Amino acid sequence: MGNISFFAAYSPSSQEFIITPQSTSNIPVNYIISDSFKVEIMFHLYKPSIKEIGGRVENILLKNNIRQSDIHINVNNTICLCPYPKLRKLFPDRVNIIDYIDKLVIPCFYGLSFYEKYTKWPWGEYSHYDLGIYEYYYENRIPSDKPDMSVIINCIEILSDSGKNIFLKKKVPLNEDKNCPCKSGHKFKDCHKEAFQGLSLLLQDYNSLYPLPNIILKKSTNLNAAFGGKMAEWVKMGF
Repeated sequence: MGNISFFAAYSPSSQEFIITPQSTSNIPVNYIISDSFKVEIMFHLYKPSIKEIGGRVENILLKNNIRQSDIHINVNNTICLCPYPKLRKLFPDRVNIIDYIDKLVIPCFYGLSFYEKYTKWPWGEYSHYDLGIYEYYYENRIPSDKPDMSVIINCIEILSDSGKNIFLKKKVPLNEDKNCPCKSGHKFKDCHKEAFQGLSLLLQDYNSLYPLPNIILKKSTNLNAAFGGKMAEWVKMGF
């Protein structure tokens, strides 16, 4: 337990987030924030978690009459800092606590402080749960001519670990006229457009991996299960 204190700024024009900026002359005043949150960090080398324990999250929920998931709070009251595949890409081996705080924790609490003041986020945000993973895949896939194998692996394995993803587990076809998984009642392709496009690309890349030239396959319980018992852990060679 302790406090996360920060002085940080975000430039909407350059989309740059700066911790302890030397100059704020070109940044709108409402995007310059100094704040402190009381937190509890449960540190793990591969997947740390963090809670706000000072009552501010609860006050935001009550004041705005919103759900925990609307501000990225999990059911166990830990904060969802980013889609899990992004965490794995940032820290492929183990989490460095200093980088974890600078790259994920402080930006998260900066955003929460901004939301508390203005009831909006200072930047675009990922959706909660699986939708955020689809959006993350879309964000990483669109600029590239070919998929990043490590991102595919992370996304497929994480989506499969829960055993609840209907598109992977039950092989339900992706239909643009289906209702959105967020249960809004709107069509998936219209309600969460980037998530729909990200899932479309992920399934397309997922289904195009047979056969896999220049890749050595080794046994791995998680990935073998993730690929319906057909696949195994990928070790990239020549990519």
